[in-house]
Amino acid sequence: MNKKVKTARPLTSRSLFLVFLKVGTLVLGGGPIILVAFRSEIVDMRQWMTAEEFDLRLPIVQSLPGPFGLNGAFMLGHLLLKKKGALLGIIGILFPSTAIILVLKLLVSSQEFIPILLEKFLYGVNLAASGLVFLMALDLLRRFSKKKVPIAIFLITLIGVLVFKLTPLIFIAMAIIIGVLVALIGGKTDDIS
Repeated sequence: MNKKVKTARPLTSRSLFLVFLKVGTLVLGGGPIILVAFRSEIVDMRQWMTAEEFDLRLPIVQSLPGPFGLNGAFMLGHLLLKKKGALLGIIGILFPSTAIILVLKLLVSSQEFIPILLEKFLYGVNLAASGLVFLMALDLLRRFSKKKVPIAIFLITLIGVLVFKLTPLIFIAMAIIIGVLVALIGGKTDDIS
């Protein structure tokens, strides 16, 4: 992590925990949208890391098995405050959804809950989440728009997934191999990113 980044707000154990608690509360359930929330809180609002530092970690978080939220909280927490940060990240991200699920279970089992409201609520959340993920993708594309290799990888992936119905895992593996080969040859990953 770049230690020269001027932070808008100081990084403390408490502030890190509260960020993950906030994200866990606002982004119920996780999915790719949680990465947008992490970026907004950690990069844009608090400036605890640069956009480039965050973007370098994004493919790792997305390719690890398990929920994005948990992987992201662990990795970002660890990058910012080592073991303590990883633990605070995991607790902060898991607590809200666990509490909400327990409350919903009580409401559903007591039959005081109307399932149609939950369905409409989740429909609205999904629409908003899809829009935010799309905006994050556009932001990444805008930053890479002047570089040929990332644009080529993007287009190949898009065509492969949408037209030929190939699994995205093929393209994740391809990107990892390209990155490793560039590093082994002695080039800089900046050459392709």
